[in-house]
Amino acid sequence: LGAAEALLAMDKAEDAKKLLADLTTPEPVDANVEIWQGKVAAALGESKDAVRHFRNAITLDPSAIGAYMALAIHYADTRRPGEAVAVLVEAQKNVEITAEVRGLLGSAELQRGRLDEAIEQFVAALEMEPRDPTAEFGLAEAYRRKGMFDEAEASLGRVEELDAKFPGLLLEKGRLAEARGDTDEAIAGYRAALAESPDDAALKSRLGAALVLEGELKEAEALLRDVLRVQPYSAEAEHFLGRVEFERGEIEASRQRFERASRLAPDNGVYRMYVAWAALESNEMTTALRELDAALKLDRDLGDADWLRARIRIRAGTVRDALADLQRALELNPKRVEAWAEMGESHYQLGQVKEAVRDLEKAVAGQPDNALWWYRLGRL
Repeated sequence: LGAAEALLAMDKAEDAKKLLADLTTPEPVDANVEIWQGKVAAALGESKDAVRHFRNAITLDPSAIGAYMALAIHYADTRRPGEAVAVLVEAQKNVEITAEVRGLLGSAELQRGRLDEAIEQFVAALEMEPRDPTAEFGLAEAYRRKGMFDEAEASLGRVEELDAKFPGLLLEKGRLAEARGDTDEAIAGYRAALAESPDDAALKSRLGAALVLEGELKEAEALLRDVLRVQPYSAEAEHFLGRVEFERGEIEASRQRFERASRLAPDNGVYRMYVAWAALESNEMTTALRELDAALKLDRDLGDADWLRARIRIRAGTVRDALADLQRALELNPKRVEAWAEMGESHYQLGQVKEAVRDLEKAVAGQPDNALWWYRLGRL
């Protein structure tokens, strides 16, 4: 077993599997052997065998915390957070709950997007082990995703005190700055992190994404293409490279990238929204509406999805419904000045000229170089 563990640590899973074959019997007899056979199978991508071995270990020894942990980690690594949580809940009935178990529960809940539950588990883990940087880091991410930015910053500060070189620390600091709307600080943070880890594809991807948001398309494109060369299944790089092409007016090329990103990350509402946007630009209204509905089911706070749906409703003549969408779009994203222009067009179609003038005045104030909006305002 020790030799197999060493081989696995050296990424020699095939050799470890051959070694463990000598310990294999027709019926499972040793929980430790089953755990390591499961870890080897997981390393080789043999998920069904991995689950079978871990389950065998639990059957042989229901108090073997290592078996529950290994199975939960495998489920989390294979993007099955619900099953990971179920295993850990099962473990709580048979073994003493440690800080590590709480932390793993938090990570699984975080992966499922259940932020309140994740925070609860990470806090419980830190009560048991206050100097655990992994739980503190998970707590920071949960706070950031919940919009509790001050709490997230405090947690990241504690992570830095515990381990200044903690993996992903600089990346998460950049994500926090980006979430706060400080793109310049985020870009500076990503650049600093990339200087320390120039081959880190995740950092390149985040920097590329932030540069796209700032309109620095040339540098962003080079970074994102570099990411896809080494990580061809990066949903983030695919999506943001699509946004570069979309900004250049390459609608069909960008749409293909948006669709691929959505297949790689089907639970991302923003990615589905951009599929809809590209379809709308190609006048494929049915597809656009379907994708917008899917995006809003995933994330009801996507203001731009409401704005895009309003554009479709205006074309279809359901103007009052469009106005409701536009109102919500502006509540969620006040910077989307295009929504004021569409709101003006909607009020105009309803014969409400005074309101239409007010809306278009706000549109041109936000984007004074838009000739079409000035024309519409002058017409009114």
